Amino acid sequence: MSTIALRDGIFAADTRAFSGSPRFIGHKSKIFQMKDGTTIGTSTNQPGFAEKFAEWFADGADSNPAEIPIVGEGGFEALVVTAEGDVLFFNDGFYPSGPLDAEFFAIGSGAEYALGAMERGATAEEAVVVAAKYDAWTDAPVMAVSVPVKSN
Repeated sequence: MSTIALRDGIFAADTRAFSGSPRFIGHKSKIFQMKDGTTIGTSTNQPGFAEKFAEWFADGADSNPAEIPIVGEGGFEALVVTAEGDVLFFNDGFYPSGPLDAEFFAIGSGAEYALGAMERGATAEEAVVVAAKYDAWTDAPVMAVSVPVKSN
C-alpha cells in the first residue's frame, strides 16, 4: 500500500510500487495532479487501481464506473485536495466524505505512524519518512507537492 500525509499545504507520499505481495517491484508516484489544480493522493492494495481512480477523477468523476471494481476490505483510500483547497476523503468507493477540516491528515498502511509523527510536530514529508521506518508497505524516497488547503 503506501503512506500519504497532508499538512500545511504539503502533500507527501512514499513511492514504493505495490505488487500485491511483499515483493519489491520499483517506485512510482502516488500523487496525481489534475489540469485544474486538483491533487489526489492514493493508497491501495490493488495494483493499477490508483491510476484508474485518478483517470476517473480527471474525466469528471461523474458516476460509479462499473468497469472499475471496488477493492473493499480496507483496500483503497484517497485524499483529494480540490483546486479550491477543499479536502475530500474516499474509502473503498467513489463517494467522498468532506470537505474536511483538520490540522493534518494521513491515509494508507502507515497512517498511524504518520499521524503520530505529525501530532509531535513533524511535517508531512517527515511523517512519511517515519512511516517508512515502521511500515513494511511504505518506502523512500518520499515525494511532495504543494497544494492549496483552506480551513472550513
